[in-house]
Amino acid sequence: MTKSIKEAVAMSSRIRSIFRGSTLTWLAAALLLSIMATPALSARFASPGSVNTKAIVKGAVKTKKIANGAVTSQKIKDGTIVNVDIAAGAAIAASKINTSGLNADTLDGKDSADFVAKTGDQTMAGKLTASSFGYSAPKTSYLSIGAVDFVPENSSNTYAGLASGTLYATPVGGGAQYFLAPVHLPHGALVKSIRFRINDSNAGTEFSAYMYRRYLNGILDTMAYVGSSESLGEQSLPGSSIFYGQIDNSNYDYFLWIQLNGTAGGSISIRQVVITYETTGP
Repeated sequence: MTKSIKEAVAMSSRIRSIFRGSTLTWLAAALLLSIMATPALSARFASPGSVNTKAIVKGAVKTKKIANGAVTSQKIKDGTIVNVDIAAGAAIAASKINTSGLNADTLDGKDSADFVAKTGDQTMAGKLTASSFGYSAPKTSYLSIGAVDFVPENSSNTYAGLASGTLYATPVGGGAQYFLAPVHLPHGALVKSIRFRINDSNAGTEFSAYMYRRYLNGILDTMAYVGSSESLGEQSLPGSSIFYGQIDNSNYDYFLWIQLNGTAGGSISIRQVVITYETTGP
């Protein structure tokens, strides 16, 4: 006999002693015994603190029967809350997580060797794939075009001096000679300046040069111009302001065109052209 039933029997005896011999006595005793013998009813009529886990029917306590704030951490057994008990949208603040002992390897399963450092030299095996690459600031580079890169505009133009790193015209009886050189710059590069290194040792001769871009239909746009008609010997001539400086290799090709006015003695010659440009990525 359970404790509850024993209590009910004792209580019914006291009731019968009060109402001995009456029908009410037995009805009251029977009702009390029924209440005490049924856990759900017993819990309802029990005094505070007298109900234990054995007296509660499994599954009888629902969420709405638990008062807000009634369950504290002391009421939760250590180790009983697992991953599935935490809602996907819980959004637990980082400040609530003890990061002691955690590292990148633990969090994402990657080793530090799998990442590229922001600074310093890096060695990588295989391919590095990304949607785009860029410099933190525009990078300045230089394109050098030497005398040997120029070719005569037509077969009637005569020249000499290439072996010594210069180009000068050798027209029969004087006159102008014309030469061309291709300009190969990265797509998207921005031309900042152009400089011609020449020798002009005759005040009566002239040097002039252009940088052009040529559209697919043959139309030319002048990007820069430089000219000299003075006898200054070795000199470095800056080009004019740069027009159409953004290189668009998908629609244009680029080249230099120079005019050397001289005599057979090579009084005017060109040594080098240096184009300064910027790029924002490799």
